[in-house]
Amino acid sequence: VRTILLAIVNGLALALYIVQKMVAKIDSRSTTVRNAEVVEEDCGQHVFLCLDAPGFSFAPGQWGLISHSSILGRLFTVAHPFTIVPGPSGSEQVRFFIKVSGKFTASLATACKSGEYPSISLEGPYGNPP
Repeated sequence: VRTILLAIVNGLALALYIVQKMVAKIDSRSTTVRNAEVVEEDCGQHVFLCLDAPGFSFAPGQWGLISHSSILGRLFTVAHPFTIVPGPSGSEQVRFFIKVSGKFTASLATACKSGEYPSISLEGPYGNPP
């Protein structure tokens, strides 16, 4: 009986987790890359990413999840967290300063260098500003 109850509770937790992830993906907004710059420095590569995201409001210190489309579609992309960099006030732009350090950021940098910006989805903002 105890094992069955534990299995039911775990199944419910898994179902709630899946629903939460689906709602977050559906609620994410597609953005347009306004501009992107890849900078080579002694300490590595960095991407300055500026997105047009109408209606997206945030406070300094918050972060967002960025994902770019895959062959499998929006529900199967993995979102990665990055700190939002404040831009001009009153602007509907969201900026990110990203250090290239893995497959995701390397593919983002490669796409930005080529000038063919990927389709980017933005979730958030998350975190309590200081």
